[in-house]
Amino acid sequence: MAALVAVGATSATVLTTISSATVDRHRQLDDFAPTVLLRTAFVAVLPAALVVGYLADQPAPGDAVNLGLCGGVLGMTALLLAQKSRAIRQKEPGMTETLAFCQSVTFGYGRSKPVIRDLDLGVRPGDLVMVKGANGTGKTTLLRLLAGMLRPLRGTLTAASSRCFVPVDTHFHETLTVREELNYLSSAGTLRPSGLAASARWFGFGEELLDQEISSLSSGWRQRLALSVAHAAGPSLLLLDEPLANLDPDAVMVTGDWLRKTTRAGGAVIVVHHGTLGALADAVTAEVVLESRAARPVGVSR
Repeated sequence: MAALVAVGATSATVLTTISSATVDRHRQLDDFAPTVLLRTAFVAVLPAALVVGYLADQPAPGDAVNLGLCGGVLGMTALLLAQKSRAIRQKEPGMTETLAFCQSVTFGYGRSKPVIRDLDLGVRPGDLVMVKGANGTGKTTLLRLLAGMLRPLRGTLTAASSRCFVPVDTHFHETLTVREELNYLSSAGTLRPSGLAASARWFGFGEELLDQEISSLSSGWRQRLALSVAHAAGPSLLLLDEPLANLDPDAVMVTGDWLRKTTRAGGAVIVVHHGTLGALADAVTAEVVLESRAARPVGVSR
């Protein structure tokens, strides 16, 4: 019996080490399936326990089963320890309760010099972060990285699984009406038609505009349409590239109300915008200034 417990304990220790390493490799994923560890626990520990039970010197009839169950318990202990290890890693400085996190992130296109170099950034629930910088310094690139459209060359980058990226120029089906486009988006994804319609009305689309062909919309109304789709999605993390471009004062006010509600509800917003955000300036919790040589967060206030 002592021999089996010792082997079982050793297997559990090895399993814990392997599981912790696995969690470490997957810590950038939003969802890590514990069932994988559970299966590994029983596959690795239970057979070992049964084998030692049978090899033990004249075991009692029930010993193999009992020892096998002991191995299973040790496997479950390993699973819990691995999950605890994962929780501790998620609470490392800078990563606690973040909806977006960058540590020493570097990215470049092809063989050219990096556009973003050694960027550190933590975006928490309730944050509205403004990204500033001259043309070509990587502002849109940063949003694309956080959206998962690009992968960093180096560094650690995580972002909420519920996120939405609205580029500066969103493409729609030009020959469809606004209503038809919304119906298409609903059928192609997970957004409900009622939610899309309600968001469109929130951004000022009346019945006449809903029946208007997208090709005839002004740049301002096209921007409203793009923002209304993001509004309907209701993500935890909004990644907005020049969201106020081409908007009239009424649309700017509607957009500002939406962004404030998002942060108050525990979401976060990262905005690329030239100039100031006007009435939204007081809601900005941090600024990231991207320069030609490096990216650095400045003016952080919590």
